[in-house]
Amino acid sequence: MKYVLLMYADPAHTQAMTAGDRDMMARKHAALRAELTGSGELLGGAGPAYRADTTTLRLDGGAAATSHGPLITSRVQLTAYYLVRCPDVDRAPALAAHILDSHVTAVEFRPVHDSAHPEQRKQFYRPRGSASGSDLGPAPLSTGSKPRQPSRSMSARWAR
Repeated sequence: MKYVLLMYADPAHTQAMTAGDRDMMARKHAALRAELTGSGELLGGAGPAYRADTTTLRLDGGAAATSHGPLITSRVQLTAYYLVRCPDVDRAPALAAHILDSHVTAVEFRPVHDSAHPEQRKQFYRPRGSASGSDLGPAPLSTGSKPRQPSRSMSARWAR
């Protein structure tokens, strides 16, 4: 199953970080990338440019219009993402939990469906609370499951 892990942070906090803090963050993510590459789980990832370098394209009266800046202005912004292939449904929230720290204040994890495989799309979009089936929405990952706690060996490697 593919997941995208979306990392959010406050850009003001990022800019206020010391060189040591930035170095520690870079080492942490380098270790994560190395581990996920070694396990074959890492499919991609990147960090978008700062929001000051963002251009948004919207429909305005049927025509495309551009504006400078992000679609949504918020103190917390999308700062990076990982695209991963997880062996089971518990792995994505476990990875998300490892990424959280004083810099990355929130991590969303979302299943990704491959449009080349329509049968995968059925896993994510199905009738939700509607007898007619017209109310479509994402299917829940599972009922009642909680994210697993990170293993000590993995936590120790990421803390270095």
